[in-house]
Amino acid sequence: AGLWNINLGVRLSHWNFNKETLVSPRASVGFVPAAHSRWAFRLAGGLYYQAPFYKEYRVERVDDEGNAYIDLNRDIKSQRSVQAIFGTDYTFRAVDRPFKFTAEAYYKNLSNLIPYEVDNLKVVYSGVNSSKGSALGVDMKLFGQFVEGTDSWLSFSLMRTREDMNGVSVPRPTDQRYSFALFFTDYLPRLPRLRFSLRAIFSDGLPTTAPRTTRADAYFRQPAYKRLDIGLTYD
Repeated sequence: AGLWNINLGVRLSHWNFNKETLVSPRASVGFVPAAHSRWAFRLAGGLYYQAPFYKEYRVERVDDEGNAYIDLNRDIKSQRSVQAIFGTDYTFRAVDRPFKFTAEAYYKNLSNLIPYEVDNLKVVYSGVNSSKGSALGVDMKLFGQFVEGTDSWLSFSLMRTREDMNGVSVPRPTDQRYSFALFFTDYLPRLPRLRFSLRAIFSDGLPTTAPRTTRADAYFRQPAYKRLDIGLTYD
């Protein structure tokens, strides 16, 4: 019948700043088809909250004389995510070495979002819960000994995030649609204490805007992010 692992939990919190009491139920189920199966499956879901920090509930206002001042929004709510994750692990041997393949698919329904924009190095928050959105994606990773006695991995991810701003559906600032990463290690056969490592990342550029505008007005994507690190270690 296989092996089952079931976990249930509830998190309770209260914030006296806005008198908000939160209840977050969560559950996860793990299943291995047989005692010595190479496959393992898991399903998790729940209701999650992220309480805003100080910069997120600051609102810039203007008085009757045209002077700008900062007001703290005491009606702010925690951002909410209803999410589900399905994952699987597969362990196997190839060229007489151990390997493990992991894959996860997820979906998050987001509400009470506090929109923000990245203006150069500054993150500007709206200070109000004026948006909702979603996130879905797939993560895959192959981990193992590509070279005997060393650990390396290869990963690939797809993701799509959206939010509604002023009635316009736009990507979230974290919308990185694809990402590829590699970590590879090797050593000299006659000098195993000297090891070589290679780390490479290639991912989609993030959406951004011109200064003093929002993604609801217009946005463009930064160039793709590319990075390569090479290292040597000696034990």
